[in-house]
Amino acid sequence: MNLHQRIFVAIFAVLAFAATTLPAAPQPQLVKDIFAGLNTASSSPENFFAIGSTLFFTAVDSTHGRELWKTDGTVEGTAMVRDISAGANSSNPVNLTAMDGMLYFRATDGSYGTRLWKSDGTEAGTVSIEDSAPYSSQLTAMGGSLYFRGSDAATGLELWRTDGTGAGTTLVRDINAGAGSGFPASLTAVGNRLFFTATDGATGVELWTSDGTEAGTVCVMDIEPGAGSSTPSSFASMGGMLYFQARDSTNGWAVWKTDGTPAGTVRLAGTGANTAAPQAVLGDTLYFAAQPPGFTGLWKSDGTPENTVLVKEFTAGTGSPRNFTAAGSILYFTGASGAIWRSDGTTAGTAQVIQFPWKILLGNLTANGVQDFLRKS
Repeated sequence: MNLHQRIFVAIFAVLAFAATTLPAAPQPQLVKDIFAGLNTASSSPENFFAIGSTLFFTAVDSTHGRELWKTDGTVEGTAMVRDISAGANSSNPVNLTAMDGMLYFRATDGSYGTRLWKSDGTEAGTVSIEDSAPYSSQLTAMGGSLYFRGSDAATGLELWRTDGTGAGTTLVRDINAGAGSGFPASLTAVGNRLFFTATDGATGVELWTSDGTEAGTVCVMDIEPGAGSSTPSSFASMGGMLYFQARDSTNGWAVWKTDGTPAGTVRLAGTGANTAAPQAVLGDTLYFAAQPPGFTGLWKSDGTPENTVLVKEFTAGTGSPRNFTAAGSILYFTGASGAIWRSDGTTAGTAQVIQFPWKILLGNLTANGVQDFLRKS
């Protein structure tokens, strides 16, 4: 039997066994044919965001461009919220987020260009925040205000905030003074404090924090001193602390944590990492992959250097842990060639769940092997 025949027989056996043994899965149902009348046309719904029992999204129909829609899961309850950019033009709503039960997003119309908008789910209640900075993005709610990366001609790209009104939309701080840009990015709220990356033009890209005031918007720590950048990334919140990946010229890439103060910003010891990035939080444990010389490891930490430890070492053949997903108290991730692994945080409890299906199909196929594969998947 040649290779193609083996693959076909294997796939057929898996499907046949599944059809006769596994319970039937719920069948998906069409909510509404938004782009009606043309079988080949698609409304291409995307940018889904739920507030309560209403799901907001963007879509295209036969007479409008991409606009804001909503649904309650019924045909009658699925409708365009407002034709923001009239006719066939698209307003392209993006960055959908919520604050105090209202939907906020960025969109374009023919009058104001690209602005912040808000919606209560009705046409009349979908309006632009006219005084907002154009090109606003990375909308992040914290403490009754919506923070975002906005720009104007005088200050460049900087940190802004809004309470949902034009008068209440203001620049928080011109981090890179003048027309230069501070380039705030990765906006993340942890409690009553906002964290983000930015540059003031002198210190490179470092970690910043804000309490919403100009005076309270400061660089947390110049991790890579001088004009160099530590380039913080992969933000994760646990126990009121921010965990992130950063690099300095002495230690290379490592996982750090901060409470927003210089004294409370520390590198977690024990990784010795060339690369290390927070990946998933399960309860009071942070998991991440790190790559000391010679091997890749799955690590965990409770936020203290002494309890930042290696869970399991991975050889070159098993690949680097990635695509982390938490399910209850178990962490799932993929290794080499898409193999799925699970971990309960112990070395003994970290094991491969299933091989990549392609390997099974090319291996020695038996009825027991098929059943094993289906049970494990």
